[in-house]
Amino acid sequence: KSTLLPALLIAEGYDRVLVTQPRRLPCTSICDRVNSTMTSNEDSERIAGWAVSGDEHDIKSPILYLTDGLLKEQLLHDEDLITDQTKLNKSIVFFLDEIHERSINIDLCLALLVRLLTKKPYLQSKMKLVISSATLDSSVPALFLQKIKMLRFGEFKMPKLGTE
Repeated sequence: KSTLLPALLIAEGYDRVLVTQPRRLPCTSICDRVNSTMTSNEDSERIAGWAVSGDEHDIKSPILYLTDGLLKEQLLHDEDLITDQTKLNKSIVFFLDEIHERSINIDLCLALLVRLLTKKPYLQSKMKLVISSATLDSSVPALFLQKIKMLRFGEFKMPKLGTE
């Protein structure tokens, strides 16, 4: 979900996908995995970049992996992160991954994004919110998202490979 879904969203024409991770190491390692999987050679333009507190690489790439703490800071302090003047072909996707970890940063990111969407409904055409988890209690985000249109996908079981 962390590597393939953001790339599929870019392939579908979304302008930018910002993917949060709760820790620094997954930001860099997942980004490297996406670039090695999705680019044909070393000289190809990188599809993904990463940003953590104090360090960043290829941050203008279509997919940006960043810590949830860094996104929280951007949502709190960057007035121009997304506005009614933002020029987009389709929209920006905020992809909150590993939301089951329920840290203060994750909860604040979710609350700040929901507040942005409810206070400025015209931004709903410019931004999408994806909440992802391998083991999520679906009642948690439902409390935050009561006033926003929501698609819900049921759980499914993956077959165990290599077992009898």
